Amino acid sequence: MRTLLELEEDEDQRPRRQLQGWREDGRYLYFSYSAPNRWQRGLQRLDTASGDIETLMVDAGLYRSWNF
Repeated sequence: MRTLLELEEDEDQRPRRQLQGWREDGRYLYFSYSAPNRWQRGLQRLDTASGDIETLMVDAGLYRSWNF
């Protein structure tokens, strides 16, 4: 077992993230993202091999029910 994503210490400054799906081979986890201090929402993916996060889209829109 290993840590995939280190969360920010300050909960008030931490973006809200919610798991939305994953690739069948386990390489990527997809999650919704919302900034804590401005109206910014989007979708990001976490590379489970490297720990890198890639922003797939982010804007001021409101999204839900992601399909992969």
